[in-house]
Amino acid sequence: MRRLSPSHLAFIACVGLAAAACGGSDAGPPGSVAELCKATDAPSCTGNYVVKCAAGGKAYDLTFCGESNFCAAGACEPTKCTKGARKCDGKKVLACSDKGDSEFALEKTCGASEACTAGVCVGNACVEGDKRCGWSGDLAVLLECKQGVWSQKTCGTGQGCDPGAPACLAHVCKAGERKCSSNTEAAECALTTLAWKSIACGAGQGCYDGICHAIVTGSEPDIAVADAGVTDTTTPGTDGSATEVTKVDSGGYKETITKDVQFEPLNVLKVYMIATPNPGPGDTKLEYEFIAANYRGNDKDLQVTGDVGLQKIELHVTPIEEFQTGTFTAEGQEAPDSGIFANDGSTDQTQMQWRWQATDYTITITQFDDFGGRVKGTFSGKLKDNTGGPELYLVEGIFDIQRK
Repeated sequence: MRRLSPSHLAFIACVGLAAAACGGSDAGPPGSVAELCKATDAPSCTGNYVVKCAAGGKAYDLTFCGESNFCAAGACEPTKCTKGARKCDGKKVLACSDKGDSEFALEKTCGASEACTAGVCVGNACVEGDKRCGWSGDLAVLLECKQGVWSQKTCGTGQGCDPGAPACLAHVCKAGERKCSSNTEAAECALTTLAWKSIACGAGQGCYDGICHAIVTGSEPDIAVADAGVTDTTTPGTDGSATEVTKVDSGGYKETITKDVQFEPLNVLKVYMIATPNPGPGDTKLEYEFIAANYRGNDKDLQVTGDVGLQKIELHVTPIEEFQTGTFTAEGQEAPDSGIFANDGSTDQTQMQWRWQATDYTITITQFDDFGGRVKGTFSGKLKDNTGGPELYLVEGIFDIQRK
């Protein structure tokens, strides 16, 4: 979670939570704001980030949903398919939405002299050496014409297919992630995760944490020099709860600001995914990077998800009542619609959503708090390979995640 908060020399994100907050003001530069939001405002979405009002309306908390989730109505929801992926249904090209918030839908039908291959319309006759980018399940593939026939090469782990090359290239960012290219320009990671797309900020705005935002009223000296040659000297507070920051701008103005520092427990989702029930000396735990814990009240479904690169995992405990704890097993049928699903990105998964599915599992929920609290527990299981490969085991799985 990232917090956007003001100081006399800082910019504040204006992401559209309150229309009045983004308007002009009699004080300060054009477009400046005195208050960004209300504490009672419901969480909202900016791109793939959940946005919440914080610091008495003077700041926003931003939480990135990750590649296997999308932001909807102020919450991170698991994707229904891989964002931007394509697949074939005869001569029809079916596409997953850019957000991954809907199932595959018809995008186009290939022409009379074309065929659909790896989600791409290609000519029945091809030119030697011609290349295209396509998809195989959740993985990008490179199509190449060899001796009049289209061949497929699956891009490796941590790679995508660049349609401009075309070639399999390493990821440079995570889809939907944002950063600042300059003080007046933001950038968003493309769906291919191979390039950053520029987003110019509007007049009177600046970029902070990848978001274009308005200027805070009452700043001094002139806000125009705030980012010109600013030097920060940071000193830990005596009680560890605050940091003193001394700012010196290019005009020689000095200001000492006390910034509150809030420490939150790190979200954790780890497990051994191995060929035997017992970890060996060479085995290491998978540590997932983008992690979420969500509860769908209508379905009484607690979901724990995580991904790192092409490795993905999804735990469901269904049905379960909110705040309920306990142990749920496949054999006991305490929550009969529960399950564990996983992808490792190493094999052609054709049209399958999940390569791995648990045939036997134990999920123990030890803590199930309200929104903003923690969801904690352990899990283990035996995974069936839906591509026909050998079984794998989930061993010593743990999760400790803030509920969204």
